[in-house]
Amino acid sequence: MKNLTNLISIFLLAIICFLVYSNSMNTPFIFDDNHMIVENLFITNVKYISKFFTGFVSSYISKGMCRPLLMITFTFNYLHGKLNPSGYHIINLLFHFLNSCLLFYLLKYFKNNISPILRLLIALLFVVHPLNTEAVTYISSRSDLMVTFFILFGFIFYLKNKLFL
Repeated sequence: MKNLTNLISIFLLAIICFLVYSNSMNTPFIFDDNHMIVENLFITNVKYISKFFTGFVSSYISKGMCRPLLMITFTFNYLHGKLNPSGYHIINLLFHFLNSCLLFYLLKYFKNNISPILRLLIALLFVVHPLNTEAVTYISSRSDLMVTFFILFGFIFYLKNKLFL
């Protein structure tokens, strides 16, 4: 029963996340997207991936900005959809959904007897909160989504190991 409740909660998070941000799927590249993606020749070929780790190849404007994982995700997007912004938005949406799932699971470690309904409501608030709009809809803000993902994942991993070791 507990696993079914969790699965239903995750399904609801996915549906609400998609409904709230589905209108951004047709949003074109804007602002920093132009130099980070559209005009960035380094994301057009996998041979440049190793250069992302040097700190000198991120975009033609921000020399020295070292964000290799972000640039790898842009390369992945480019190789699968060229400059179609919908694919980039889908990856941002996926990261936001995964972050809401991680938050949903993280909440059970803070208080073991917290209701799954309350955890779902908090995660849903995270999904729909306007503070996240820029990170989800603005493609270059994927770095915010990725940082949140790695922090939440790392925190869960730490708590799991702390509780079971």
